Amino acid sequence: MLYNAALEQRIWAYRLGRPVNYYDQQKEIFGVEGAVPVFKKEAFESLRINNEIFDHDFFWYAEDFDIAWRMNMFGWKQIFVPDAIAWHDRKTTKSLSGGFSEFCNIRRQIPIAKRRLEFRNIRWAIIKNDYAINILKDMVYIVRRELLMLAYLFLFEPKVLIEIPMMLGKLPKILKKRKQVMRLAKTSPERIRTWFN
Repeated sequence: MLYNAALEQRIWAYRLGRPVNYYDQQKEIFGVEGAVPVFKKEAFESLRINNEIFDHDFFWYAEDFDIAWRMNMFGWKQIFVPDAIAWHDRKTTKSLSGGFSEFCNIRRQIPIAKRRLEFRNIRWAIIKNDYAINILKDMVYIVRRELLMLAYLFLFEPKVLIEIPMMLGKLPKILKKRKQVMRLAKTSPERIRTWFN
């Protein structure tokens, strides 16, 4: 699961930027993390945009976030089942209980290429999949997080900012995909928003 529920999914995307925990009981969730999801074939096939299920522009990182969001937009339920056990060690998302210094230490362990893709792809997923009305309602959180993240990157990871021109260069293509997502969406903005309140 991405973070700890759909509210945290929005927090992950807009406010904090990190996934962390799991539930201890079966329940509907916003989305599953890409390590070990199981999808119904019909649901998975319904996600095709430009004949792609996984968006090839994402290449690597946050493609699971993009898939989870489209699953919701297209009316599919995603269930966390704690009895299904699989091990996937990932030191970059184990914990953030140590605050800012731990955040910095974890970030340093992630290859710069992945940090650049994370920066780009999370923003693309939001632009591509979120309803405009929901973005407007969360604008305060979005602007705050973006300013904090840009300040952090400018001071500590300026090489990540190299991704901005390429990210903006492909924005028209992402916006075309957004039109298709919105055309195929079956879930209302209000229903999507219930995950984030």
